[in-house]
Amino acid sequence: MNVELKTALMRVASRIRRARLWSGLAACWLVWAILAATLAALGPHPVGLAVELAALAILSGLACVVFAIRSARDPLDVARRIESTHPDLKAGLLTAVEGELSRSPAERRGFLQQTVIDKAIDHGRTHDWVNAVVPRKRLAGARVAHAAALCALVAAFTALVVRSRSEKSPDAPAVARIAPAEVQVLPGDAEIERGTSLLVVARFNGAVPPEAKLVVDDAPAQSAPRAMTRSLDDPTFAGRVESVDADLSYHVEFGAERTPSYRIRVFENPELTRTDAKLVYPSYTSLEPKLAEDVRHVTAVEGTELTLLFRLNKEVASATLVDEQGVETALATTDEAASAPAYRASFRLADTHRYKVQLIDREGRRNKLTAEIAVNVTRNRPPAIVMNLPGHDVRVSPVEELRLKAQVDDDFGVIRQGVNFSLAGQEPQDVVTANADPKQVKKTSLEHMIAFESLKAVPDQLVTYFVWAEDVGPDGATRRTDGDMYFAEVRHFEEIFRQGEQPSSASQEQEQQGGGNAQQADQLAELQKQIVNGTWKVVRREIGAKPTDKLVDDARTLEDSQKSAVEQATALGEKLQDAASKASLAKAVGSMNEAARLLGEAAAANAPTTLKPALAAEQAAYQALLKLRAREFEVVRNNARQRQRGGQAGGSPSQRQLNQLELTNDENRFEEQSRAKEEQLSQKEQEQRETRQVVSRLRELAQRQADLNDRLKELQSALEAAKDEPAKKEIERQLKRLREQQQQILRDSDELQERMENEQNRERMADSRQQVEQGREHVRQTSEALEEGRLS
Repeated sequence: MNVELKTALMRVASRIRRARLWSGLAACWLVWAILAATLAALGPHPVGLAVELAALAILSGLACVVFAIRSARDPLDVARRIESTHPDLKAGLLTAVEGELSRSPAERRGFLQQTVIDKAIDHGRTHDWVNAVVPRKRLAGARVAHAAALCALVAAFTALVVRSRSEKSPDAPAVARIAPAEVQVLPGDAEIERGTSLLVVARFNGAVPPEAKLVVDDAPAQSAPRAMTRSLDDPTFAGRVESVDADLSYHVEFGAERTPSYRIRVFENPELTRTDAKLVYPSYTSLEPKLAEDVRHVTAVEGTELTLLFRLNKEVASATLVDEQGVETALATTDEAASAPAYRASFRLADTHRYKVQLIDREGRRNKLTAEIAVNVTRNRPPAIVMNLPGHDVRVSPVEELRLKAQVDDDFGVIRQGVNFSLAGQEPQDVVTANADPKQVKKTSLEHMIAFESLKAVPDQLVTYFVWAEDVGPDGATRRTDGDMYFAEVRHFEEIFRQGEQPSSASQEQEQQGGGNAQQADQLAELQKQIVNGTWKVVRREIGAKPTDKLVDDARTLEDSQKSAVEQATALGEKLQDAASKASLAKAVGSMNEAARLLGEAAAANAPTTLKPALAAEQAAYQALLKLRAREFEVVRNNARQRQRGGQAGGSPSQRQLNQLELTNDENRFEEQSRAKEEQLSQKEQEQRETRQVVSRLRELAQRQADLNDRLKELQSALEAAKDEPAKKEIERQLKRLREQQQQILRDSDELQERMENEQNRERMADSRQQVEQGREHVRQTSEALEEGRLS
């Protein structure tokens, strides 16, 4: 910039800065003077307050000086001020300054630019820019105002200091007249919970001292006097002890006086600190006894002897477990845990329960936090039997050999397995196919061949068969489980169906009558078969010591169905003309009535003892109906032969016979296979979704544990480097929060382990469950080390 133009602008800027300096200091001193005068008028204050105000006033004055020196440094701003006082410049000065600021040092000025600068300089020579922008009177007034404000500030601070010293002098009667009796201290003598803070409030009924201190008498770590704070003009002082862990006494000091000592007694609410579970499994599980430490969820098979050991923070007068139904179980004292008071309860697991721990100490205090213990019982399931071959009812020839194939699965092992078959009216026979070691065999296959020729089976005879398996029940005794019952109907050795000639109307009417009887016989036999199946399902279900609630209703339903079958058989008998058919029907009706009577007795006595005899009578009735059906078909065939001399034999085979000839529709088989495949895919998708959820939960727990481990390392290093007591206490508070987070991770691990032990996941996640159990044990050890302060 042109040197002469720059010099002229700097003179104006310097005058502006001086005016701002004196004006700012004057305003600053005046504000602080007013504040000091107000405090001096309100009453006595500590001398330290005046010192603090003086320091703040000096700092604010320095801020004004810095602001004034740093202002008016922009040439454009100074040029605008000059232009505002000299309109005759007509923006010439502003144009000259802008041109100089935008020009680079190596660039030469143009003719027009030099002309504008010369005109601005000539105007500055003929006009007093400095006095025009900041008149001398204004600058002198700012200096006078500064001097007056400074004098006022000095006078106000002098008055404040004098007032404070006079109130503190020994001749002043205010503090000397304050007696301890005029001070009310709260809470006085009191009881507080261990670990909570103590708030002490001192209220002065008369004169109020300038300060008060809280002194703890018998706590060496907290014996230093604590300054109590006062809120504005309220005649009360408050002080706080952050954490009280033991009994203490305290008093309040004010001036040369003090209050009497007050006693604070510390109490603890009863609290459950830890629960251990000892599990003694039944012998049939072949599992070793197990001790699970610090648990909130316990899962075990029914029949397990469970002992819960509860560790408390103190002795209590009453300790009980309350289940979801409100049933209470008293806890007994034990000496198993020497480090803390311990109570125990023992159960033989039968049902799932969720217990709440209720504690009452000798002073009547209850536990504030309700601890819950979930005991989940896994049922000892009976063996699951699936018939793979043939898997449906069949019709066989008297010399046929029927191959049976089944799958047997049990949760703890199969002892024996076999096949039961019987001819209607004869005693059933058991065939043991294998003896197994339940410790090793949990899933096995069964194969057996039924030779009907060796059974001396004859046509129109009924053979029933089912697969059975034995395992060890919850009571330790051998338990037998029977599979679904299947029917094998013995047909004639050879059955041939041919297409016959079209019958005449008369013979057709006669044949339709015989065919209608045969069809009714077939429907009646199908109804009787359903009754047999229904009775068998009830027999399989009623194996417990007590009958189920459904026994009476199911027995009544079966009785009504059997009576309905008797009515249909009676109606059919009126249409029969063949003597042999009538004899077979009469035998069937007799067996039906006997079965209905036995079913009625089972319903009336609510006892399943007569169900097996009723089943035998139902099977005898079904076999008689089979002979009736075969006889009626024979009558139809004979009528057809009489009508067709020398012609080919005809007949109307039932749908059941056609199915036996494997004339079923391929499309139906395809639909059944598709439906079975869809069910398998649906089950597989559910298992995959459950697995994904468990894996996601595992990853979350692992990440939370990793973050907590990193934080523990940081706090360990910080604790080793901490030198003063406040820093150590802050680290201890953070460690306490980490201990709570570690406890939560332990509880979440218990919940995940419980989820993996569900029946739907137990076998599929067996290997993973062991790893989770190991990880859970490491989490528990970490939590225990944190409680004991062993960070390493």
